[in-house]
Amino acid sequence: PIRKIIIKGVEYIKENKNIVLKIFAFLFILISGVSYYNHIMNIKIENASDIAGMAQSTYINNDIDEAMVKFERVMEHYPNTTGAIQSIVYLLNEAISTGNYKVMENIILNYKGSFDSIEDPIVQGTLYKIQGDIAFHYGRTEDALSYYQKAENTSKSTGIHVRCQLD
Repeated sequence: PIRKIIIKGVEYIKENKNIVLKIFAFLFILISGVSYYNHIMNIKIENASDIAGMAQSTYINNDIDEAMVKFERVMEHYPNTTGAIQSIVYLLNEAISTGNYKVMENIILNYKGSFDSIEDPIVQGTLYKIQGDIAFHYGRTEDALSYYQKAENTSKSTGIHVRCQLD
């Protein structure tokens, strides 16, 4: 029975050679396209991490202005990557240390990704807490409360959880 099935399959291929070739060509193009897209995305993620790493080194070497430019470039050109998230953390840290709420708000508004897509609960909770702080600073207490609750729910098992409850 297996031999009959193989023979029928070979005969079908011989009779419908054009259709079979089209199917194989389509599959080849589809697999090539998906592979190329994955390769491009991997390069994008790697570039974002490299630039964010260089910016971090520059920040550690106390060249804050140059580091901030690099972090902003990563955020702008490589959204939704770990490098962009790392850049947001450094940019917000600098804005918080200077108490500049307008800059904090601009950084959050310029982030092209979604905070919900961030997998690290500490970073995600901190970002929601900062949004709550900004809303509270501008007198939008209901928005602030909403952000603090998001931060609390996101960071249940972290040190930020208590700070969010207090806020």
